[in-house]
Amino acid sequence: MNTEEFKIKLEKSGLAHFFDMLQPLVRNTVRLYQKKVEEDEIAIGQTKIGGRPDLPKEITWVTETNTVETKKRKYLFFHTKKQEVVTKPLSFIAQINLSETSQYDAEKLLPESGLLYFFYSAEQDSWGFDYRDKNSFKVIYWDGNFDELQRTDFPKDLPEYALL
Repeated sequence: MNTEEFKIKLEKSGLAHFFDMLQPLVRNTVRLYQKKVEEDEIAIGQTKIGGRPDLPKEITWVTETNTVETKKRKYLFFHTKKQEVVTKPLSFIAQINLSETSQYDAEKLLPESGLLYFFYSAEQDSWGFDYRDKNSFKVIYWDGNFDELQRTDFPKDLPEYALL
């Protein structure tokens, strides 16, 4: 939506008095429209939401690593604390082929080639507002030879509900 379209929408909804305040925040968007297809119909490296990612050899399935404190009861009132490192796979959300979307990037803010990968916590328990959530999501930019991409199987320890 451009600035003029935004102004018209504000006027139609009776919010035109907010235009001067909001106008500096207006940005163009690239909108994706979903269409359900079988995964084997999607070419390697093509934009897609869900399924299995097309990863190069240098990128392994993305995981989240956290240090968790556990308590073990030793006696009736006493317990010991132990810290352990827990690693678990993130859910694959989407891959965006930037060469497919660059024609819609009116402000040319994104690279014109490469892939953007999006991964998020399989438990969907992180909002990203807290610093401790920093390992619960990943966005990866990769710009290499698409011939090196291969459709990657889900990790065995990824919860079944996280498989899209």
